[in-house]
Amino acid sequence: ATGLGSLAYGLGAGVVVVTLPLADLGAGGWRLSFVVAGVTVPLILHARRHLPESARFERLRSDDPPAESRRINGARFLLLAAMFFLFNVFVAPASQLQNDYLRVDRGFDGLLIAVFVVATSTPAGIGVVLGGRIADIRGRRVAIVPGLAAFGLFSVAFFSLSGPPMWVASLLASSLGALAVPAMGVIAPELFPTARRAGARGMLTAIAVGGSVCGLLIAGRVIDASGYPTAFAALSLAPLAAAALAFAIPETRGRELEELNRHRQP
Repeated sequence: ATGLGSLAYGLGAGVVVVTLPLADLGAGGWRLSFVVAGVTVPLILHARRHLPESARFERLRSDDPPAESRRINGARFLLLAAMFFLFNVFVAPASQLQNDYLRVDRGFDGLLIAVFVVATSTPAGIGVVLGGRIADIRGRRVAIVPGLAAFGLFSVAFFSLSGPPMWVASLLASSLGALAVPAMGVIAPELFPTARRAGARGMLTAIAVGGSVCGLLIAGRVIDASGYPTAFAALSLAPLAAAALAFAIPETRGRELEELNRHRQP
């Protein structure tokens, strides 16, 4: 289910990518992409009125609360915080600087960048669906570990190559990296109790943003000094380390949230 939600998220991002040629219209053309994105705000406000509340949250407020601990497991939190921090150290500069790399180092205009992103990212939908299936049948770690490792390695290849091999590397990075998306999306909420789930996710998101900031600062300095290949070869250690940490994540496949979040674990 999280994988299908990720596909919808990707579709929305794809709509904005298609508007990139508007940036070639003039110095202020890039603002038109934000205008297109802003059209969806009323739809989000409309959806909010019809979004059902989680049944577990409603039970938490009733006289018969679920058999869950209300405490955050510190070891779990630190493990996930480190994993998301390291992942974002790499994914933020890889995604944010891709267009600059294509425009400056490869001479792409707005239209060609849009074609490149659509052509190499759209097949990632297959990876998302497959990754969600693997995560539900074989386990979360089985999807996360190869997905993170493949994303890191093939992204380095993308920033190091040119011509058709660059396109192939980007395609493999997005398609194989997408295997980890559904499992990464569910692992954090599954490992925290209903009473603390949103708060824990909020803290993890803040830590992940910190990873993004660190990654962008490091990438900017190293790119200026040594170029894109060296910068992303160094940063690729972060997703590989995150993949290694994923081996320590408790397996959540097929288990109820209440079982996962009792005071004592089997």
